Amino acid sequence: MAYFSISLSCLLPFLFLHSCSCFFTECQEIDGLIAREPDFYRPTETGFAEVWDPNTDYFQCAGVQVTRYTILPDRRGLPFYNNADEMSYVVQGKALFGLIIPECSQKLDGGTTECQQITRIQSGDVFVFRAGEVAWFYNDGNENYVAVVITRLPIPDRRRNFEIGGSQNILGGFSSEFITKAFNINNELATKIRNNTDLRGRTDGGLYSSSSPTTQLCQKQDQQERNGPYNGKDKFFCNINTRIAKMSDPSSADLFIPQVGHLTTIDVHQIPILESSELSASYTLLLKDAMRLPHYENNYSMIYVVKGEGLIEVVDDNGNNVFDDIVKEGQLLLVPKYYVLSEQAKCGRFEYVTFKTNANPTTSDLSGRNSVINCLALEVLTNTFRINKEEAKNLKFGRKETSLVKISYDDICEEEST
Repeated sequence: MAYFSISLSCLLPFLFLHSCSCFFTECQEIDGLIAREPDFYRPTETGFAEVWDPNTDYFQCAGVQVTRYTILPDRRGLPFYNNADEMSYVVQGKALFGLIIPECSQKLDGGTTECQQITRIQSGDVFVFRAGEVAWFYNDGNENYVAVVITRLPIPDRRRNFEIGGSQNILGGFSSEFITKAFNINNELATKIRNNTDLRGRTDGGLYSSSSPTTQLCQKQDQQERNGPYNGKDKFFCNINTRIAKMSDPSSADLFIPQVGHLTTIDVHQIPILESSELSASYTLLLKDAMRLPHYENNYSMIYVVKGEGLIEVVDDNGNNVFDDIVKEGQLLLVPKYYVLSEQAKCGRFEYVTFKTNANPTTSDLSGRNSVINCLALEVLTNTFRINKEEAKNLKFGRKETSLVKISYDDICEEEST
């Protein structure tokens, strides 16, 4: 996603050229996982972009690109669209988000047709827009706007960004004569529109009032032309506010346990357009001494640490521990499908977002009240682990909580603080 005018394709060309073998064949076995900072940094007119190298086996097999964007205060990027669906989580700050959905339109006073919808996004929000939809962002706050974005890479193409205006203006590729005819304007204006020498990469801020975003509801064009009513699905599709969810808000959590933490998942049920993108996300907050019980999921997981740090352990299909380390704020860890993982807050608050490559993800716990182990019969457990019946009962019923639990790490924390 380009929150600024310069295209990510301006990063080193090889950054976005990747083999597609992982999309069509089974991925190579992964021996070890790495929590990593972004690999590439690029300053821009509106801020900067930090990209995790999509050429690694991990990202190629997951079919995604992950980027962290920063927009400085009072900066607004030029309108753009791209060829890939994207899902974003706002880590810090706030911004105005403008979106134009090509399939939708609205008749406004004066006889003009417009469907630019503008709304507020801020820290803790997750939002989505699809390939071909035109968007722009304006940081009207006093602090940096920071968002982490997962891009579902198109197959077999690479991610491509198309800007309307600026030095990479898509209209600049046409002749002035063509622009004159296409827009029914004079040649002088056509020359300005082409604007091949414009190197701003952004437009000045302050163009919109932050107190009054435009949130008019748009509707499907074909239905509007028939002057007929549009159904609930179309109404949902054309409303910008249905693309946004407040994921870190504890009041909307799927699971909230005082003094332990909370967990929220945003998938196709909350944002239906995710179905075509095959994307979803979850937010987890673990307070001091809390643990996310061992579990596995039917998707690749990109775990991004928003605040604090925590211990994450991951085990593969051969029973090998492929990751056992502290993951810190700003780092990203990719976990393959069905690998078992567990996260622990230990000595302080641990807050992270998990992007997923499935619009309807399923999570299976291995421990706890609703876990796989809890569902197995005692006889199965005794034979599976070669334990007696009493030990099987302890294994089966020892943990009565669900997903999030409190576990003491006081001794470890005291050692680390000395």
